[in-house]
Amino acid sequence: MLFQGEATLEVAGKAVELRSGDYLFLPAGTSHMVRRVTNGALWLAVHLHPEPAGGEDSA
Repeated sequence: MLFQGEATLEVAGKAVELRSGDYLFLPAGTSHMVRRVTNGALWLAVHLHPEPAGGEDSA
């Protein structure tokens, strides 16, 4: 989630432009790189780890 400013990311070889208020979901393993951000850009990145096969309750 980009709260403030602008950013350009490269996602799976394609440029993605983000502006204040935009968000992007990247599935695990998706190739990505931050190419450009404006001064004062503010964002939140949440990293989720997939559950083991069968869930946490499996033995």
